[in-house]
Amino acid sequence: MKISPLMSLKYKKILKTLKTNSIHFGVFMGYVPNDIQLFRCIGEEEFQKLIKGESVLSSGFVTTNPMGWGATDWLNGFIPFNKGKLNYYFITFKKRRFSQIADFRDSNKDTKYKIFESYSLDDIKDIRKGNNVRGELVWADDFEEEKKKDILNKTETIMWLNNMLQANNPKIDKRIIKNELLSYQKEFPELIEIF
Repeated sequence: MKISPLMSLKYKKILKTLKTNSIHFGVFMGYVPNDIQLFRCIGEEEFQKLIKGESVLSSGFVTTNPMGWGATDWLNGFIPFNKGKLNYYFITFKKRRFSQIADFRDSNKDTKYKIFESYSLDDIKDIRKGNNVRGELVWADDFEEEKKKDILNKTETIMWLNNMLQANNPKIDKRIIKNELLSYQKEFPELIEIF
């Protein structure tokens, strides 16, 4: 087999890229400050334990991305949860609740971290149904008040996005606006009429 000079150049370019970028495939890279905002997607079993007042030992990863780990838009975070028919929930943790937050990012764009401590509702700001912060609020300390604020904020945002969608501004990427609106569709099924 003959190796062409072009192939050799491509290999050297890839090798140079690998040396300059920090790629480590989920290997522990140290600890980060504990004041970062963390989120976690959980299943029904973990949700039920938390609601019953139990502590849960974290055995999984957390993220700093409000769209969900691995998300590039509001609809594709936490793909394994996203494709399933099971209930899943998105936790927003209170800041400074964990003594050590381990960095397990695969690259500088990644948002994957890990905590090794138990947590309970005391450590949680809110829980939403779905796979990101756009989900329906299902738990918060002052649930009734927080639910009212949440609905108000979401309806105002939906109206603003709808106005942006209807505007005849060529600088607006309407695909992004539609994606934003679709992220609210589970809680507000009437949004389907907009499309």
